[in-house]
Amino acid sequence: MNKQQPKLTSFYVLLVLVILIGLGIIGYLQRQSINDWLVLLSYKPPKIVVQLANQDGMSAYTKRVFYVNNPQIETKSAFSIYCPNNSEQSVVLGCYHLGQNGIYILAVNNRSLYGIEQVTAAYETLHAIYQRLSTTQRSTLNSELLAFEYHGLNNPIVKAQIAGFKKTEPGGVLNEMTSLFGTEVSNLPSTLSKFYTQYFNNRQTLLNYYNDYESAFTLRQQQIASYDSQLTRLQSQISSYESQLTNQLTQLESAQANLNSQKASGQISQYNNGVVSYNLEADSYNSLATSTRSLINQYNQVVAQRNAIALEEDQLVQAITANPQPVKSVN
Repeated sequence: MNKQQPKLTSFYVLLVLVILIGLGIIGYLQRQSINDWLVLLSYKPPKIVVQLANQDGMSAYTKRVFYVNNPQIETKSAFSIYCPNNSEQSVVLGCYHLGQNGIYILAVNNRSLYGIEQVTAAYETLHAIYQRLSTTQRSTLNSELLAFEYHGLNNPIVKAQIAGFKKTEPGGVLNEMTSLFGTEVSNLPSTLSKFYTQYFNNRQTLLNYYNDYESAFTLRQQQIASYDSQLTRLQSQISSYESQLTNQLTQLESAQANLNSQKASGQISQYNNGVVSYNLEADSYNSLATSTRSLINQYNQVVAQRNAIALEEDQLVQAITANPQPVKSVN
């Protein structure tokens, strides 16, 4: 019996060693989940953060990624510190700091832009999700993103955004495309749609938020373009009328000088005939002057309407811009 004891002890030591190695491998493979669990032990998401996650229809995993990044909804002054924007050509609504160092979302209180915080929350969380993908997963996703960009993307707004990212952060374009396609593009290939289904219960909800607040801009931009077209037409017509008035006034002044000369020299018959012609020309001039004033009044009314809409658009821009810009108008 005493000779068999070392063998039994060796077996248990080997078993414990195997178990420890197995636990170590499992721990390594699940290190991200374990880290998330440890972080969330001491984190209680604020009500507004929970609300954003629920409104976006985040899956359980997506909520976890969102929460471990301690999302903050910040006013402009604080937001500009966490998410500085060095480009005058783009608007920054949120940012994700690598390594679970935070998701920051600009607080937007304009009612016409309701939904922008929800879309931004999803957008930045997708950045964090992209960073967590394995090398194989990311490679597969990147291929699908590029294939769609080259062969299926027909959204001019998204195309312009991608072009901007290629200039400002070429190394992060695919990451940005992941967020852009997920929150702004309706018609995606089945493979990409399936990818986003893992993270959002109903992606259409995000698209509805995006389309609603984006229409607040596009509607006003269309109205401004229509007003600008009217102003161009009116200005052209006014310029034409003013040119005609100048020519007619020159002719009237010349005719009046001729009438005065005829009257002074006693050419009464010629004078009387000239008066009739002069008065007809004067009536034509006065009628054209009245039409011109009417066009000028119409032009000024359109300018007022155009600037009112431009002010509304500017207020929308100011609501999502941490560094306010001056209001633009026309005279």
